Amino acid sequence: IGGATYGTSGQVLTSGGSSAAPSWVDAAGGGATYTATADGAVTAGDLVHLKSTGNINAIDNDYTAQALGTPVTLNTVTNHAQTGQSFWFSNTQAGVAWSDDSDKVYYVTGTLSGNNVTFGTKLELGNAADSGYHGCAQAAAGEGSDAAYAMVVWADNGDNGHYSLVTYSGTTASLVAGNNDLGANIANLRVIYCPDDNCWLAVRRGANEKGYAYKLTRSGSSVTVSNNVDVDGNLQEPFFALGYDPDIDRALMFGLDGYIVTGVVINMSGSDPSTGSTVELANLSNLLGFTQQPEVVYAFYDTVNDHTIVFGAGGSSNPPFYLIVKAATNGTFTLKKISHFQPEEPRASNTFCTSVKSACYNDNTRTVTFYHGQFNGDQSGLYYYRVHESYLSLDGLTLSTPILSDGFRQDSTGQNINNPQLIDAYNGLAPQPSSSKVLLYYRGTDNNPTAFAFQPTITQGHNYSGIASENISQGSSGKIQILGNVNENQSSLTIGSNYFVQLNGTVGTTDIGLPLVGKAVSATKMMIKNS
Repeated sequence: IGGATYGTSGQVLTSGGSSAAPSWVDAAGGGATYTATADGAVTAGDLVHLKSTGNINAIDNDYTAQALGTPVTLNTVTNHAQTGQSFWFSNTQAGVAWSDDSDKVYYVTGTLSGNNVTFGTKLELGNAADSGYHGCAQAAAGEGSDAAYAMVVWADNGDNGHYSLVTYSGTTASLVAGNNDLGANIANLRVIYCPDDNCWLAVRRGANEKGYAYKLTRSGSSVTVSNNVDVDGNLQEPFFALGYDPDIDRALMFGLDGYIVTGVVINMSGSDPSTGSTVELANLSNLLGFTQQPEVVYAFYDTVNDHTIVFGAGGSSNPPFYLIVKAATNGTFTLKKISHFQPEEPRASNTFCTSVKSACYNDNTRTVTFYHGQFNGDQSGLYYYRVHESYLSLDGLTLSTPILSDGFRQDSTGQNINNPQLIDAYNGLAPQPSSSKVLLYYRGTDNNPTAFAFQPTITQGHNYSGIASENISQGSSGKIQILGNVNENQSSLTIGSNYFVQLNGTVGTTDIGLPLVGKAVSATKMMIKNS
């Protein structure tokens, strides 16, 4: 080999096999690769994410952009809407129960088409308390034989507890049964459905900061209410959470006692609820350095990993926190992890401290969606209330850096959702049972109770695990380049710039909280610095 056949600087001589001449080719990057099977068609240069099966897919193949439905005013009020809860009977049948300054509690149902819900006429259920947590109109849809029903619980203007069993036909709301059998001196209420025992669990927090549980069982058009059972002796904060663990067939209650997060296991299999002792799960002051007592707490179940996510927040001095716990039938809990949203360099200017107004978890997309005020460190000029999502890791132990749902009240020119106001006592967010949309109930700038459905942003960018070095057809295996390698299948890069994963799986120079990919070494080559 000589003369013009010397190749160019940096190339290597590669064999052409037993029947072909060798040739000069560019040297491959020096980093590692791994081989994986693709669940969808992947193009060379695509950012990929690793799935729980060990397969990969292009991030852009599993991306869903946000889409907002049209807000619907549920009632016209003199002053403002108060507490309420949104929920779903099914993926296409929605419901909302709420109270407002008319001192009434209402229920309405509607049908979903695309991203828009058509609601029918509101149904008045009774008199409600006139302010704060005491109104606490809450609701939960049933499952199985109770799937066409929901239980609404609330306190009246004498702080006595009531329930209403409601149903629907299209957009028509109907009352099936109701009574005032949920005790007196109510300072908050919660309700969930317990599918293994075909009943609802309602818990009231009394003025003495104790919790009392009731089992509500439907038989035809009537409801049987159990005796009340003391389930917790010190619910210092009015906001507590109910959850359900189908792995052990038990209901769970989580409360706040100063800086301490507490848990109780509730057995619903008997005629009355039965419980063990209240368990201290974590002291947020000692473990996370919180300087402000938490105010809200939610409970979500991760079916993939069979454990509960306890998610909460405590005002603008602390970031949202989460505990990963596993309950046992004997009333004990195993704390798997405790953490909070922490800025990573170079994101330290944003502390993620905020006041969370509502949160929900979609087990289908493994996404926590939360509605909140500005983060400390956000740029000025942003709308005050926004929606972020955090994505649960494959092992169920880590929530990703909060990602702003693209286009959702991002700035003063972003899409307006009727300027929602305070919803401190609301459970306004509800995910579809087996799909990806979310229903939001809130108080608009006109102070009227308002609701709409939206499709949150869905991205697998947080699971980024390398760049495809070749085209890979669905079901085939191919090579993925990782840390230290150089991918040569990019375009229009700016030399020397760092590039980050974007929501739709492309690369960009804007750090939106998703992983760093690498640095551009030419317009078409990316030196991979993270995978």
